[in-house]
Amino acid sequence: MLQQVTAVKDNPRRGLSLFWHMSLNDRNTATMDYQSQIGAIYKGPFASRPRDFVGLGFSKMHINGSVAKRYRLLNEGKGIEDDTNPAYSPVRSAEYVTELNHNVAITPWFTLRPNVQLLAHPGGAENVKDAWVFSTQVMLRF
Repeated sequence: MLQQVTAVKDNPRRGLSLFWHMSLNDRNTATMDYQSQIGAIYKGPFASRPRDFVGLGFSKMHINGSVAKRYRLLNEGKGIEDDTNPAYSPVRSAEYVTELNHNVAITPWFTLRPNVQLLAHPGGAENVKDAWVFSTQVMLRF
């Protein structure tokens, strides 16, 4: 769901929009049983750049409890309790992501979107250090 909640007087396409997304999966077959995202997008943050936008989003990807249980039992069966053991299978629960991006419309056909993300518990494994991701997407329209 995406909903614009504010508009700029001289250009109603500029303004703040809020979004929310929820995806539910079959708990009997899926590794990830649900995923949810929430965030905000501001279109036209500067009057001189009405096609640019800035986005901020947060997401949670939840690992199915049956999958986590399977890995706990697998580790117990191997007699492994230490996550530094190479044979250890990470018991996963949820991954959390925060993303900030800026869509820069250089021309009508050329757009850059630099972004930064913070991944907490990458892959849903709490014993894995948080990760920062920096990237830029290049879009060309023909």
